[in-house]
Amino acid sequence: MIPASKPPPTWQEALDRFATTGDLEASGVLENRLRMPDGIEAKAFHFWHGRRGRTRLDDDAGPIFMRSTDSGFVRQNDGQMARFDGLLAWNPNPSDYFGGDPRQFGREDEFAGVLGTPELVDVHGRSGWMFTLAPFPGRPEEHALQVTFDVDTGILLRRARVGSPSRTQIIELHFHAELPKEVFTWSGPIASQ
Repeated sequence: MIPASKPPPTWQEALDRFATTGDLEASGVLENRLRMPDGIEAKAFHFWHGRRGRTRLDDDAGPIFMRSTDSGFVRQNDGQMARFDGLLAWNPNPSDYFGGDPRQFGREDEFAGVLGTPELVDVHGRSGWMFTLAPFPGRPEEHALQVTFDVDTGILLRRARVGSPSRTQIIELHFHAELPKEVFTWSGPIASQ
């Protein structure tokens, strides 16, 4: 943990710093915990994030999606990899944790502002500033969103709803000078479209 004498950032300062993290090269594990009818389901995904929008997400069956600087591939329901262009909406998406679009924390009509001051918390061994975004009056309190930014780097460490066990968080993190381009390149068979 960092010394308590260091003042917490404002929400805007945290967002500004987060916006600068897209050029970091990192790998690790993202955990996605969801409330299901029969309890909590936790899934771990290995991720890689590189400069210039390079990203990759794997589960136990292998790559789910990957994007290099010039091509993208996504695993289809039949297990084959297919090309894709444009943006891919996937949760969790490693790019959301490294300088992603700040609208991921809610549209302006969803949150009335930040509740109180950020709290210094531990997220799997990393210190982070946790902000709670208040829902607009009339919306249930459980719609409040908690986002935690890494103290050292500014990346997003965790996103969760208040009062809910559902959350997505980085549970393992490694930084790299540069990840090999092969990490983001699919060299296997490609499904015909």
